[in-house]
Amino acid sequence: MKVIYFLLITLCVGCITAYQVKQSSGLTEAITRDIPLNASTVTVTQSQTTPKDLYEYLIQITVSRGHRIEKEDKERFYFTTQGKDVGTSTLQRMTVSVMKLSDDKSEATIHTDWMAGTDMNALYSGMMGVSVDMKWERAYWMKGRPGIAFAESVSVAWKVPRGKVNYR
Repeated sequence: MKVIYFLLITLCVGCITAYQVKQSSGLTEAITRDIPLNASTVTVTQSQTTPKDLYEYLIQITVSRGHRIEKEDKERFYFTTQGKDVGTSTLQRMTVSVMKLSDDKSEATIHTDWMAGTDMNALYSGMMGVSVDMKWERAYWMKGRPGIAFAESVSVAWKVPRGKVNYR
């Protein structure tokens, strides 16, 4: 019986659609269409700016989207966020670092992690009758929870004025 519950839960978790991913992040169809499947890193390049300015833009954008800064190094232009529910019981956190590419160009790299939220953890634990140890994992572009978390990072990158967004 536990196997049947596990399979049903797995199917429900896997049924997160591309529409739900877009809806939770606010991304347009055009933006999501250009993200390569399984991309796991977002970069945003900004010309005619310093690393400090790009860093400040990203802090402001991230906080305005409801994230809390967990660690910050203003001298090395690096910060991490706390876990935040970004939709459908999916937690997301980011590690952002900014570097100087040339005298007038800077680039930020955003790495994203995801973890199932407390609702999903409770559902798994209740159905399976055992405690489930959820842990942070690398997010990447796909349908499902990893895609929801990754889409939030893409949304942050697209808010940078004059920014050019790329994926790896």
